[in-house]
Amino acid sequence: MNLKKIANDRDFQNARLIIYFILFISYIYIAYFSHFQCVGCPLCGMTRAVKSLLRIDFKSAFEFNMMVWIFCIMTPLIIVDIVVILKKYIINYKRSCKKWH
Repeated sequence: MNLKKIANDRDFQNARLIIYFILFISYIYIAYFSHFQCVGCPLCGMTRAVKSLLRIDFKSAFEFNMMVWIFCIMTPLIIVDIVVILKKYIINYKRSCKKWH
């Protein structure tokens, strides 16, 4: 099966959206609700690190969390993927509405 065909498969797109949602909910849980049992999760200091990056203070960003560069690369890629998938859904929805009218 062709890789492009797999990437455009509706089930695969739905699975990606579900995974992104689970990752988002997991981040919210780890960042805000697990401080009662935190033993040093990989996201500790990520909020402060991202704030430092937004102020263009790279040194303090890497001091807060060394994985901030992964977060800064993955977040835009995930957002673009979500927008592309939703755009395809909207186009398909509009096409299906035109068929019925």
